[in-house]
Amino acid sequence: MNCDDGSPAFPHDAPVNGYRCPGPGMSMRDYLAAHADVPWTEVAITFIKKKGRDATVSELADYVAEIRYVMADAMLQARKS
Repeated sequence: MNCDDGSPAFPHDAPVNGYRCPGPGMSMRDYLAAHADVPWTEVAITFIKKKGRDATVSELADYVAEIRYVMADAMLQARKS
């Protein structure tokens, strides 16, 4: 885990429902990216403007993920100031 990721969001050193779940949990960056509000319709329109063509579903999913991590990085940066 990288310190720039904002530290673990869900560390799980304790047993969960009787099972041991080793590991540091998801990073705060991953958590913020997962919860970033990115409307698919706007992404599709932006993709068309950027690439000049319609995107495949796979390309849209990749583009949404990219945008979500850009937003997560901005949120982590805002926490530092």
